[in-house]
Amino acid sequence: MGYQGVELKEAGACLFAMKKALAHGFRIIVMEGDCLTLIFKLQRKDSPNNMLGLFISDILSSSALFEFVSWSFVKRGGNIVAYAMAKYQPLVFGERIWREGVPNEILDLASWHQRTSVCFWSID
Repeated sequence: MGYQGVELKEAGACLFAMKKALAHGFRIIVMEGDCLTLIFKLQRKDSPNNMLGLFISDILSSSALFEFVSWSFVKRGGNIVAYAMAKYQPLVFGERIWREGVPNEILDLASWHQRTSVCFWSID
């Protein structure tokens, strides 16, 4: 798969998440990822002339539809909120969007994560 393969998968997940956020009416988002090279490319609006660049171009085009987007690098081991949320994902295909009734475990982890994390931020 190689290094670019990891970036492609992360970029695809980012684009998917942004489309879902738009579809559900979210206009302010914080995109976190553990692929530092992708986060830097998004922050610099760097679209290489390859398949990854196509994904980045789509992501950046989608970001213009939001009121606010930030790109944040989170170390893989520090992304406990995403892992906890994945635990609540049903085993059948579908999606889970919480607008209300977020499990306390997720709220507690997100609050702790926000207070203790060191992230690289870029505000568009």
